[in-house]
Amino acid sequence: MNSWDSDYKGNQPTPIYEPLWDMLQVFIQKLSIKTVLDFGCGDGAYSFLMGEKGLYVTGVDISLTAIKMAVANKNDCKDEKCWFIRHYSIPENLPNDSFDAVVMLNSYHCLTSIERQGILSQAKRVLKPEGFLFISALALEDESYPRQDWIEIESNTFEDAIGRKFHFFSFEELKV
Repeated sequence: MNSWDSDYKGNQPTPIYEPLWDMLQVFIQKLSIKTVLDFGCGDGAYSFLMGEKGLYVTGVDISLTAIKMAVANKNDCKDEKCWFIRHYSIPENLPNDSFDAVVMLNSYHCLTSIERQGILSQAKRVLKPEGFLFISALALEDESYPRQDWIEIESNTFEDAIGRKFHFFSFEELKV
């Protein structure tokens, strides 16, 4: 069992965080995007929303429980635009230059610094030459997580009681 599996007990879909979905929709609408890799897709909540907008979405998540829920939801709604893969990273067998966008909603900050470097390298590999990367991340200023109760495993990266990791980004880290 993976530490993230506990987030997907029961049959309730993950709630959509409307401000994040609103930002993602603007991103999608302004750019010429048809294919998306949704890394950290969980139960597919955002994947299905993107599919409803006409995008072809490949969702990847480390949680087998989440992927099973996504596949079940796909079968229930007969969604032909979404596919789901259980993997801890971006799978090596996904073709190079195959996606218009890689989306990482509430997942990039759940990786260690080495894992983040690897994911960015893989994202660059699967993105088309003029592809786009959309990441949501936690900020150092975010007080809604009980960091004081967790173990700091790297600078600004904490592990909670069940083994989930959370990195809180400084503004400097996010500058390109």
